[in-house]
Amino acid sequence: MKTITLFATITCLVITFTGFAQKGGRNIYNWSLGARMEIIGNQDASSIVPGSSPLFGGAFKFLLDPQKNIEILALSDINTGLDIHGLFAIFNPFPEMPQNFRYFFGAGAHAGRWTQELINSTKKAYFDAGVDGQLGIEFIGRKIPLALSFDWHPVYNVVTKKDDTKAFLMRFGLTLKYTYTR
Repeated sequence: MKTITLFATITCLVITFTGFAQKGGRNIYNWSLGARMEIIGNQDASSIVPGSSPLFGGAFKFLLDPQKNIEILALSDINTGLDIHGLFAIFNPFPEMPQNFRYFFGAGAHAGRWTQELINSTKKAYFDAGVDGQLGIEFIGRKIPLALSFDWHPVYNVVTKKDDTKAFLMRFGLTLKYTYTR
């Protein structure tokens, strides 16, 4: 609970201090940099209660054109490891809604290194790699240089330690990004 409160506090501070740093009514940015939090739900299909600890990290997005982008995510639970995700996504505005409110979908890959504490208090490192999906919505500020997105981010580990969960279908992310234009 403390980590969620910390993330919410930082989000509010970023909005407060950068709210009017860039002026003008724009709705598309060239690239963005921000913070991300992911909640991993319980893998039991009957429950979406958070399972393991949340993941935190950074997000960098580069727009190839107004409808296509590449996003790099670095996510960690702070204690046991780090995953790097590379995603390609396509954006589209919702019909009958402003251009700064869009939905997106995409796919990509990830790789990372994690540690596991064994029964005798020793730690064992392992590598994971796999494929990602992404489906979400994004709101881009018209007069403030921020974008807020919420997405479903399912992950399937092709390479992981023996007897580990391979599919993480209940992953949901929230990203707050500071946007830049050229």
